[in-house]
Amino acid sequence: MSDASDAIFNAFHELLPIESYVHLMCFAHVERNVFKHLIQLKLSIKKRNEIASLVKGFLKKLRFARSLSEWKENYTLMQESCKVNGAEKFFAYFEDTWGNNGKFTSNWQAYLTPPGFPVTNNSIESFNKQIKSHQYTSRERLAAGELFGIFADIIEDYGSGQFKKPFLTNRPFGAALAKKAIENKKNSNTQQMSETKQ
Repeated sequence: MSDASDAIFNAFHELLPIESYVHLMCFAHVERNVFKHLIQLKLSIKKRNEIASLVKGFLKKLRFARSLSEWKENYTLMQESCKVNGAEKFFAYFEDTWGNNGKFTSNWQAYLTPPGFPVTNNSIESFNKQIKSHQYTSRERLAAGELFGIFADIIEDYGSGQFKKPFLTNRPFGAALAKKAIENKKNSNTQQMSETKQ
C-alpha cells in the first residue's frame, strides 16, 4: 500500500511481475490530496464548500465500497453529480489522478482489504518518521553498512526493548465502527430492495 506516486508504483512494477501482487492505494493520501486540490480551485468560497461537501460524500462511498461494481457505480454517480454541480474541472483532475489512470483504477483498498486490516499506510509513515528521528538517523543519509547497524538497533528496540508492544490477535472496535457497519448494512438492504422493485 502506498500513495499514487509514480516512483513507488514503477519500482514495484519493474522488480515484480504485476500479477504477483496487488498495489493498494492509501486512502488517506487520496483524501488529503483531493482536498488540497479543492482549496486551489479558483471558485467562490460558497461554491468550493458545496463541491467539497459533495466530494466528501462520494469519497466516503468509494472508501466503503464492498466490490468493484459498487465502487464503479459510486464513481459514475460522482462523475454525473460533478457535471450537474459545475465541478467538471475537479472531476477531470480526480479521474486523471485517482480514477482511470490505468494504475489504481481497481486498486482502491476499500473492497480489496479484509475487515480489520489497515486502509492507510499511516503506520508505515509513522515508523519511517521514527527511523528518521534524532534517536536513529537524525535525517542523515547513511552508508548501507551503517544503516544495517541502525536497523539491528530498531529490531532490538521494537522486538524486546523499549518499544515492544504485545501483538493484538483480536481487534477491539468502538461504537463508531459498529454504527458504520449497521448503516452500511441498512443502505445495502435498501439498495437491494429498490433494485428488486425495478
